[in-house]
Amino acid sequence: MVKNILYVVTCVLLISACNGNAKKTLGLVDSAPNEYMVQPRASLSIPPEYNLRPVVQVEAVSVEKVEGFSVGEQALTDVIK
Repeated sequence: MVKNILYVVTCVLLISACNGNAKKTLGLVDSAPNEYMVQPRASLSIPPEYNLRPVVQVEAVSVEKVEGFSVGEQALTDVIK
């Protein structure tokens, strides 16, 4: 147990004695972005015809055209007629 504590204290002392490059390599130093190196991005825009949808051709299906109804389907078509 004492050996583990001594090992941890030694590691902390060695890392704290390192110069800035070693700390940066180990990820111990936070680096903020340089405001002059940041590239601005263009804002997102909505296309001019965003709400325009393609026209879908729907063919009306007659109930009389379809054959081979089950009992439940026939009961429903009798209600529609």
